Amino acid sequence: MMKAKILYGALRTAVDAGRILDDEALLLLTPGGMAIHSIDPSNIAMSRIELPAAAFDAYTADVGRTGIDISRFWYALSSAGLSESD
Repeated sequence: MMKAKILYGALRTAVDAGRILDDEALLLLTPGGMAIHSIDPSNIAMSRIELPAAAFDAYTADVGRTGIDISRFWYALSSAGLSESD
């Protein structure tokens, strides 16, 4: 389980960086923060974007990991209609 509060711009920037390589990514959660792992389909390039708990206004999470469709997640963030300061 995860509960977090973060500025929209910071989260969108992290997700945008993760979607450069592939549409799918691995979301890792720990009490110390979250990370997004993405590998291109040919296994040549890999990215790891880390957001420490200190980057959030509020953050609690259990250890866990899940696969996400990062393009859909990015689209959902983009569709939210929030400004960078929200």
